[in-house]
Amino acid sequence: VLPEVCALAATEATEEEIAQLKQLAAEYIDLYAGMSDATWESDDPAGTATREVTSAAFAELISAVFGATHNAMWQLLIQPILRLRSMRNWDTGDAELPPDLFMVMEEHWVHTMVEAIAGGDAQAARDTMTQLMRLPQEAETAMRSTPIGEKPHIRVNQPPSTDN
Repeated sequence: VLPEVCALAATEATEEEIAQLKQLAAEYIDLYAGMSDATWESDDPAGTATREVTSAAFAELISAVFGATHNAMWQLLIQPILRLRSMRNWDTGDAELPPDLFMVMEEHWVHTMVEAIAGGDAQAARDTMTQLMRLPQEAETAMRSTPIGEKPHIRVNQPPSTDN
């Protein structure tokens, strides 16, 4: 869905909407960056509240992408689509990974999406998002075997790269 939505948004978004997408992306990334590993797994109210605020910022960004299509169908479908999305638990085992790797990956994903839309080229946005949405086979398998609404536990040797 997202490659097609971004393709349409690339041709339909106004300059004001592009500026809004960039602002929402920056706000989401700031919130995401402020979360620690402990926050992701915490059951305490503060951790839950932080996750909810961060998830709401992501939902606002994606809703704005769907809104930038100026397509009534996409605008109606965004809420049900967002309810299907869940966070992912990447289990890298004992691998030595840079502490900010997932932050870099999330920032890359969000900024690449926004820049693809800002570029104004539908096919380029579609191609960029298709590439960006690819996951390792382990992730696809884990996600397909996890019931909707539950967080998939994805065991991978290396997390997805930020290379396009």
